[in-house]
Amino acid sequence: MGTNTPIPPRGLKIRLKFAQICKACEPAVRLARKYARELVVAFVLAIVAAVLYEPCKDFLAERALQRASKAVAKLFIQDANGKRIGTASGVFISPDGLLVTNAHVATAAKGGQILAQLSTQALYEVKKTVGVNPAYDIAVLQFQASEVPFVPINKAIIAQAGEHVWAIGSPKGLEGSISEGVISRPQREIKGVDFIQFTAPISRGSSGGGLFNLNGRMLGITTSAVVEEGAQNLNFAVPVKYIDRASDGATEVGGESRIGYLLALFTGLRRAELKALTVADIKLDANVPSLSLDGRFTKNGKSVCIPLHPQIVTELRALIPADAKPSDPLLTGKMLPSMRKMKKDLKNAGIEYENDAGRADFHALRHTLATNLARWNVAPRVAMQILRHSDIRLTMNVYTDASQLPVMEAIGKLPAFSSSDITTSNTQTHPQVPDSCSDDQSLRGIEPAGLETSKVVYPEEFWHKKAAPDTQEQSEAKSCLARTRT
Repeated sequence: MGTNTPIPPRGLKIRLKFAQICKACEPAVRLARKYARELVVAFVLAIVAAVLYEPCKDFLAERALQRASKAVAKLFIQDANGKRIGTASGVFISPDGLLVTNAHVATAAKGGQILAQLSTQALYEVKKTVGVNPAYDIAVLQFQASEVPFVPINKAIIAQAGEHVWAIGSPKGLEGSISEGVISRPQREIKGVDFIQFTAPISRGSSGGGLFNLNGRMLGITTSAVVEEGAQNLNFAVPVKYIDRASDGATEVGGESRIGYLLALFTGLRRAELKALTVADIKLDANVPSLSLDGRFTKNGKSVCIPLHPQIVTELRALIPADAKPSDPLLTGKMLPSMRKMKKDLKNAGIEYENDAGRADFHALRHTLATNLARWNVAPRVAMQILRHSDIRLTMNVYTDASQLPVMEAIGKLPAFSSSDITTSNTQTHPQVPDSCSDDQSLRGIEPAGLETSKVVYPEEFWHKKAAPDTQEQSEAKSCLARTRT
C-alpha cells in the first residue's frame, strides 16, 4: 500500500488562492497608488469635457462662422455707363484681393465694373479677371485690395452627406445673410460637372457666396436653386476643387503674355494683326465694346470691327494706362509672345508643342477659337464671320477640330422612338433637361436693381444648349487646345 498523502483543509486552499491573487495584483496596486492623483484628475477632466462639449462646440462654430462671414463680399454689378444692374456675392480667398464667384456673375457687367463691399463697408474695384469658366460656372477676380479677410482654400476637402453647412451671401442684396442646412448629396452630376446639393436656403443675389461647414471651411460656391411648385430646398454649389478650372491650360500660364493669348482666343486675330493694334483701335466705352483694325494690317486687306468679350474688356481696362496716347501700341514687350516664349508657356502648362494632331503654335489659337465656337453651338455662318474666312468649308473642315465636338451629347438628345411615337408624334424630353425649361426662367442668381419678384431657377439652364465640358481625362491631357494641322 502506498503512503497516505494528507489532504489540506478546504479553508486553507482558499486562503492560498487569495494570496496568489494579491501577489499578482501587487504591481498594479503600486502603480495605482503612485498615480492616484493623476487618475483622479483625468477622471474629473473627462466629466468636465462631457459637460462642456456641446457649449464649447457651439462657441467654436460661432467663431468659425464669424471668420467666414468677414470674407464674404457683396458684389455690385455696373454696366458700361456706371448704372447698377444687380448685386451678387463673392468670397475672398487671399489677403491680396483674390476673389472667387460665379462665371455668370463675372460676365454680367458686360464691359462695366464690379465692386466688392465687405461687412466693414470697405469698397474695392476689380483690377483684372484672373479666369472665367462658364462650363463650371466659376470665376476668379483680382481686386485692388490688400490685407482683406479671407478664407483659405483646401481643394482636397470633401463634403459629406448629412453634414451641417451654412450658406453665406447677399440674397436680394441683403449682405451677410446666413442660412443653415445639410448636404443632401455631395456629388450631383449636371452636364458632366459634379455639384454639391444642399438644403440651406438661397435666393437671387446669393450667386457666388460661400458654402461652409461647421469648422468654417469652404466647401463650395453657391450657384443656383430649383424653385418650382413641388420642389423644396434643391440648391447647388460648385465644389472648391474646381476653382483651378477658372482658367484653362492656354491661359493659366503666360505671365505678361496672358493678354496676348486671351485676345487671340477671343478675337481670332493673327499675331501680326495683334502687333498692329494701337490704343486708338480699342473702344471700351462704346455701346458695344469693340476693337477695329485698318485693312492695311489684315490678311485679306479689309478693315475689321470685332466685338469684345466682357473678360477682355475688364483685362484691357486694367491694362491701358490713363495717360496712354492714341498712337501707343496696345501690346508691348512680352505681351505678344514670341514662339520661343510660347513653347516655354506650353511646357509649363503641360501641353506638347507638337504631336500626331499637329502643332500648338500661335496660329493654333485660331483653330481653338473655331473649335470652341462649334462646341458652344454657334451657327457655322457666324463662326465664319468671326474668323473672317471667305469659305465656310475652311471654317468647319480645316479650323474646327471634330474630335472635340460634343458628339455623345448630341446623340443623347435624340428622342427615343416607338410605334406610338409614329402615330401620336410625341417626342421624349432628354432626361437631363427639365420639361419646363425656358429662357425666361433662367435668372442666373443675380439680383437685378429694382426687381422684387423671383422666378424659377433651374441649374441646368446655365448650360442649356451648350456643349458638355471636357471629361476629367480630357482636361488632364490638355486636349482642348486645337492645333495647326500639318
